[in-house]
Amino acid sequence: MKQTTFVFLLLLLQNVNVTAQKVQVIPEPVAVFEKPGFFHFDSSCVFSFPDDSGIVKTIRLFAQELQEFSGIDILKKKQQEQLTPNIIIRFSNEKQIKKEGYMLDVSPNLLQVTAMDGAGVFYAFQTIRQLFSSSLYTTKNSGSFKIPCVRIVDYPRYAYRGMHLDVSRHFFSTTFIKRYLDILAMYKINTFHWHFT
Repeated sequence: MKQTTFVFLLLLLQNVNVTAQKVQVIPEPVAVFEKPGFFHFDSSCVFSFPDDSGIVKTIRLFAQELQEFSGIDILKKKQQEQLTPNIIIRFSNEKQIKKEGYMLDVSPNLLQVTAMDGAGVFYAFQTIRQLFSSSLYTTKNSGSFKIPCVRIVDYPRYAYRGMHLDVSRHFFSTTFIKRYLDILAMYKINTFHWHFT
């Protein structure tokens, strides 16, 4: 009887913990501050970002994926002076932002990414991908997709974050390897150790 009660209480506590935390990002960010509301990605999104080829590539990859799954073209409107940007990306040397780190501040009308370098911007967009509900990836839908309003401060706790793949003993297709690399990037793994022999 005591064992059954203990298992029941353990399951109940686990359920309470899961429902209490709304924003779930892997790996867990250094700090997460939830705010009320949602930011909507739709065709009215306007970007403002520094002239950096790494950032442009990151934004294009994100926009292509969003368009593929939702039909929304967030790059249709270019950075124009008469339009007020609602997605702002900038570099900063703030003390709380470390190498490969970022600060993501999402409010209903504005999404700001502040990073020290291009890697930080890339990892911020990987976090944004995780903030979308799974419906983005499972249903073809056009219109607006949203992420919760939140302030996230994150940076790597370890400089080396790696995964290994041994293709000399186990053969994998090119498609599999590309998908594997995409998944590693989504979880902010920065080193790919590839065994050929």
